[in-house]
Amino acid sequence: MEESFARPQEQAVNFMDTQLANVLGDVYGITVQRFIKMKSVIGVVTQQGPHHIWKPVPQSVVRRVSLVYQPLLFLQQAGFRVALPVTSRTGSLVMRLPNGSVGQLLPWLSGSHLNLANRQQRLAAVASLAAWHKATVASMPETSLQSANSNLQRGKFVTKFQFKINLCARLWPSICSIFPQLQPYTSPLFKKLSDLTQGIAQWQGSMAFCHRDLAPHNLLWEEKDAELQRKIGWIDFDLADWDDPIGDLVQVMNHTVALVAIRSGDLPEMVETYAQNLPLSREAISMLWKALHFPDVFLRTAVQWLGQGTPIEGRQRVQDAWEVELGRWQVLTQDAACVVPMGDNTTM
Repeated sequence: MEESFARPQEQAVNFMDTQLANVLGDVYGITVQRFIKMKSVIGVVTQQGPHHIWKPVPQSVVRRVSLVYQPLLFLQQAGFRVALPVTSRTGSLVMRLPNGSVGQLLPWLSGSHLNLANRQQRLAAVASLAAWHKATVASMPETSLQSANSNLQRGKFVTKFQFKINLCARLWPSICSIFPQLQPYTSPLFKKLSDLTQGIAQWQGSMAFCHRDLAPHNLLWEEKDAELQRKIGWIDFDLADWDDPIGDLVQVMNHTVALVAIRSGDLPEMVETYAQNLPLSREAISMLWKALHFPDVFLRTAVQWLGQGTPIEGRQRVQDAWEVELGRWQVLTQDAACVVPMGDNTTM
């Protein structure tokens, strides 16, 4: 991922990576002043500006870089702030270094990572997301990625959700054996999983160009930009593809549930903000609401903990994640009456 220029998690590098500096100079015409080593990328501070990010690209993602370029270029031209790969002097989007590693040069977008606890930022992100989906649905053919979908996608929305449902059902008995206090929740949980399974079996979704990895660190907030749409910056498109836009919205809302002490009204407000920019049918809102009942925060926490070998020090995190889900269900129950009637029958 590319970190924000305004608030990077950075560690100054005291030496010049000659190999990378030479490639950036020869291939991109950039004179490097210094490098900043971050968690997974390298900040490139140039003498002439603007500044850039050098991002390593796994071999499995190299082809995707070229496939998503045209949709991202389209969105940039439509006014969205996207970290569009910089083309080299020869027109390449990725470059191989002498040591064999591959990377891409990206613009270093200004802004700080999105704070979902901030209502203004949260709603601006949802509004921008709807505008993003609307632009690609209305103005772009899907052919640019259709031919490679079978090879590149990591599973469409419905397929991925069914996998998570099955995983949750399979792991639940083991989890209850470790946390017997969760056993009384077995019946209501499996009722929600059953309702969701039936919902996705009947769901006929739409198609848009989707980000599909909408964690807050992949969205940047630029306070100084006056235009609402350009306050949001978009980075890290390793998973981007044509998919059901409901999946992107569910991701943002699930991260909100995980990171914010949500109150009654918060989630419906996000749905309404999205629908003001891209109207949702009653069926879409019903599908969305069922998807939001899935205990995503708990499952991710439990899977991580089980994968670590069930350390004692991690038990509290699992219990805390379950408390988050209980709070989620309480709020969803309170808000159900005001959400489904929002939908119309005009769009997805």
